[in-house]
Amino acid sequence: MTCSGVVGMKVGWPGRSEQREGKPGALPLLSAFLLFVVLASGGCAGWWSRTLPPPDPPLTIMVAQFLVEAPITKSTQMQTFEETPSPEVEPVIRAQLIEEVELRA
Repeated sequence: MTCSGVVGMKVGWPGRSEQREGKPGALPLLSAFLLFVVLASGGCAGWWSRTLPPPDPPLTIMVAQFLVEAPITKSTQMQTFEETPSPEVEPVIRAQLIEEVELRA
């Protein structure tokens, strides 16, 4: 005797399984959201950690904006040439090399 068939079982709140067939319930989604919030806000690691004493002497952090410029007067300061460029061509080559460096930076 051979028996074959499909056996299925519905798990969920009584009376609501027919209404939400194939859709996740609100309780699992709410539980997952709350778990995520707890873990993202410090989680278990923050509950058992000890606080460290402040450094002695205290750290000083300085924030400032600064600009570093190196004056380039000749193209040979940026590139090596087989022959030194003539004084007429020098400003053009220097401008091209500076533009290339600015584009790459």
